[in-house]
Amino acid sequence: MPRYGWRTCWPDFRRGTESMGPAPSHLQSLTQRLGYWEWAEYVSSALVTVGCLGEFSAEFTDWFTDGVDERKKRLAKCSTLLLVSSLAFELVCLVVTNQISGAVIGSLDTKAEQASTKALRAIDDAEIAIQRARNAVGEAENAIVRSGQAEAGAAKAVRLVDSANRQLAELESHVLAVKSYADSIVANANPRSLTFDSRRFMEIMKRVPRGIAEIRYVPNDPEARGFAYTIYQALGPGGAGWDVRGIGEIQQGAGMEATTGLGVMSRMRSDVPPTGDDIPIREALQKAITSGTSWEGVPEPPTHITAQPDHIFIVVVGRHQFRVPLWVPPWQSDNPKH
Repeated sequence: MPRYGWRTCWPDFRRGTESMGPAPSHLQSLTQRLGYWEWAEYVSSALVTVGCLGEFSAEFTDWFTDGVDERKKRLAKCSTLLLVSSLAFELVCLVVTNQISGAVIGSLDTKAEQASTKALRAIDDAEIAIQRARNAVGEAENAIVRSGQAEAGAAKAVRLVDSANRQLAELESHVLAVKSYADSIVANANPRSLTFDSRRFMEIMKRVPRGIAEIRYVPNDPEARGFAYTIYQALGPGGAGWDVRGIGEIQQGAGMEATTGLGVMSRMRSDVPPTGDDIPIREALQKAITSGTSWEGVPEPPTHITAQPDHIFIVVVGRHQFRVPLWVPPWQSDNPKH
């Protein structure tokens, strides 16, 4: 029977471990080698058991020898060699297994240290992320506060704009009121004239029967004289078609030298009896002249006059009365108006 020592067995197992394909990683390679050497150690232990069984059979029984001494000696020698070689190989397997186990433990320690470092780094990153999240929450809260302030500012701005619009509308109404008052002052200050609304004068005079008229104006007053000649042109043949028999100053001593405004009088013609129908014509004539002026408007006569005049109507032009109406500003509306 050939003799095998542990040196002859060692290269086989070593070659077996080295002949394996490349491991995915160093730790996996060490783990695989450790498993192989543990199985070799189990096999050595089993061979040791077989060697002990052979020694026991050679010394105490006739198993496998049938009681022949030569066979017992040979069985004893073979069992002794198997026992010694198995123990030696088992020792080698134990040493290698311990070395590989130490390498695995060292690799695990390294990985554990790396994992611990990564865990600490992850914890730091998590703390940084938590701090950033807190900062983000704070910024969000600040943004909400600023948004609320912006909304309040916008609402205040809207209120201010509404107030400004109301004040502007009120100011516009005040400006219009002042302009109207100023226009009335200017209109009263301007000389009286029928040229501003002669159309209205003619429309009224179309409903009044043509008659006889005289025009008188206060002396030494150019404005009254000019207005009297304006009435003469509007009332005479070139205008309403009346028979205007004269125009001139009021006679001295007639008691009307200080007359103001405008008046229409009448006197009966010497060749006709009094009829009393001069009042509507006199009123219509005065309304027509007054409504045609630029300083005052008067409603038109309500009815068409059909009676023929039997009077001579005297249009008296007094001095221009400059009237400034008493006016209370609208922003002082609590004061009574007169």
